[in-house]
Amino acid sequence: MGPLPFVARAEVSGEIDAALDAARESRGSLLIVTGEPGIGKSRLLQEAAARAGGFQAVWSWCPPAAGAALRLWSQVVRGLAGDGAGAARLVHDSPYLAGLASGRQV
Repeated sequence: MGPLPFVARAEVSGEIDAALDAARESRGSLLIVTGEPGIGKSRLLQEAAARAGGFQAVWSWCPPAAGAALRLWSQVVRGLAGDGAGAARLVHDSPYLAGLASGRQV
Protein backbone atom coordinates (compact mmCIF):
# COMPACT_ATOMS: atom_id res chain seq x y z
CA MET A 1 0.00 0.00 0.00
CA GLY A 2 1.42 3.41 -0.99
CA PRO A 3 1.25 6.68 0.89
CA LEU A 4 -2.11 8.25 1.63
CA PRO A 5 -3.23 11.12 -0.61
CA PHE A 6 -1.80 14.51 0.27
CA VAL A 7 -4.86 16.71 0.91
CA ALA A 8 -5.98 19.91 2.64
CA ARG A 9 -2.57 21.62 2.52
CA ALA A 10 -3.10 24.07 -0.35
CA GLU A 11 -2.45 27.23 1.69
CA VAL A 12 0.78 26.11 3.35
CA SER A 13 1.96 24.35 0.18
CA GLY A 14 1.44 27.64 -1.66
CA GLU A 15 3.61 29.44 0.91
CA ILE A 16 6.36 26.85 0.48
CA ASP A 17 6.14 27.06 -3.31
CA ALA A 18 6.36 30.88 -3.11
CA ALA A 19 9.51 30.55 -0.97
CA LEU A 20 11.01 28.13 -3.51
CA ASP A 21 10.18 30.52 -6.37
CA ALA A 22 11.80 33.40 -4.46
CA ALA A 23 14.90 31.28 -3.83
CA ARG A 24 15.15 30.54 -7.53
CA GLU A 25 15.38 34.32 -7.97
CA SER A 26 18.17 34.53 -5.34
CA ARG A 27 15.88 35.69 -2.54
CA GLY A 28 16.36 33.06 0.13
CA SER A 29 14.44 32.49 3.32
CA LEU A 30 14.06 30.08 6.19
CA LEU A 31 10.88 28.13 6.73
CA ILE A 32 10.04 26.73 10.14
CA VAL A 33 7.24 24.18 10.34
CA THR A 34 5.76 23.54 13.77
CA GLY A 35 2.72 21.71 15.07
CA GLU A 36 1.34 19.02 17.26
CA PRO A 37 2.64 15.44 16.88
CA GLY A 38 0.94 13.53 14.08
CA ILE A 39 -0.44 16.60 12.29
CA GLY A 40 1.52 15.87 9.10
CA LYS A 41 4.65 18.05 9.31
CA SER A 42 6.96 15.34 7.98
CA ARG A 43 4.64 14.52 5.10
CA LEU A 44 4.33 18.21 4.24
CA LEU A 45 8.12 18.51 4.09
CA GLN A 46 8.49 15.33 2.06
CA GLU A 47 6.07 16.74 -0.51
CA ALA A 48 7.86 20.11 -0.50
CA ALA A 49 11.26 18.43 -0.95
CA ALA A 50 9.89 16.56 -3.95
CA ARG A 51 8.99 19.93 -5.54
CA ALA A 52 12.31 21.58 -4.63
CA GLY A 53 14.11 20.64 -7.82
CA GLY A 54 17.61 22.08 -7.92
CA PHE A 55 17.77 22.62 -4.17
CA GLN A 56 19.03 20.49 -1.33
CA ALA A 57 16.29 19.98 1.24
CA VAL A 58 17.48 19.58 4.83
CA TRP A 59 15.21 19.30 7.82
CA SER A 60 15.43 18.23 11.40
CA TRP A 61 13.35 17.77 14.50
CA CYS A 62 13.75 18.60 18.14
CA PRO A 63 12.23 16.85 21.15
CA PRO A 64 10.28 19.13 23.49
CA ALA A 65 12.91 18.92 26.23
CA ALA A 66 14.94 21.59 27.95
CA GLY A 67 18.40 22.00 26.45
CA ALA A 68 17.48 20.38 23.13
CA ALA A 69 17.20 23.57 21.09
CA LEU A 70 20.57 23.17 19.35
CA ARG A 71 19.86 19.55 18.45
CA LEU A 72 17.89 20.52 15.40
CA TRP A 73 20.67 22.80 14.10
CA SER A 74 23.33 20.16 14.69
CA GLN A 75 21.33 17.79 12.47
CA VAL A 76 21.01 20.44 9.75
CA VAL A 77 24.75 21.17 9.85
CA ARG A 78 25.53 17.43 9.72
CA GLY A 79 23.24 17.06 6.72
CA LEU A 80 24.90 19.93 4.88
CA ALA A 81 28.43 18.85 5.79
CA GLY A 82 27.78 15.37 4.48
CA ASP A 83 26.70 16.64 1.06
CA GLY A 84 29.19 18.67 -0.88
CA ALA A 85 32.78 19.69 -0.41
CA GLY A 86 31.90 23.39 -0.04
CA ALA A 87 29.58 22.77 2.91
CA ALA A 88 32.10 20.39 4.46
CA ARG A 89 34.85 23.05 4.22
CA LEU A 90 32.56 25.65 5.75
CA VAL A 91 31.85 23.38 8.71
CA HIS A 92 35.48 22.33 9.07
CA ASP A 93 36.71 25.95 9.05
CA SER A 94 34.27 27.07 11.76
CA PRO A 95 34.88 25.77 15.31
CA TYR A 96 31.25 26.52 16.16
CA LEU A 97 29.79 24.63 13.18
CA ALA A 98 32.31 21.82 13.62
CA GLY A 99 31.16 21.47 17.22
CA LEU A 100 27.52 21.30 16.13
CA ALA A 101 28.32 18.76 13.42
CA SER A 102 30.16 16.54 15.88
CA GLY A 103 27.33 16.71 18.40
CA ARG A 104 29.43 18.50 20.99
CA GLN A 105 27.73 21.08 23.17
CA VAL A 106 28.81 24.54 21.94
